[in-house]
Amino acid sequence: MTGIGGRLERFAHKYGVRIGQTTTVLVIFALWLPILIVAFMSFAADGVLSFPPDELTLDWYFVFLNNDSAIDSILTTLQISIVATPIT
Repeated sequence: MTGIGGRLERFAHKYGVRIGQTTTVLVIFALWLPILIVAFMSFAADGVLSFPPDELTLDWYFVFLNNDSAIDSILTTLQISIVATPIT
């Protein structure tokens, strides 16, 4: 093949796998970065979200685990997921 079509095909053949892998890594990174930031911010000592947090603590997790309504919600979610997962 000659012309622009041939050059484009050679470029795709030579670099296509690398471009696909790089794009996949960038998309996964873009999807997971906000989740990682929120998980990191859950350890902030202040009630206000500021990045980076001034100090880190587990206090919010202790408050959550001492909340009966939250524990009941988690147990209900687990019960439903145990039934729904095999069905799907």
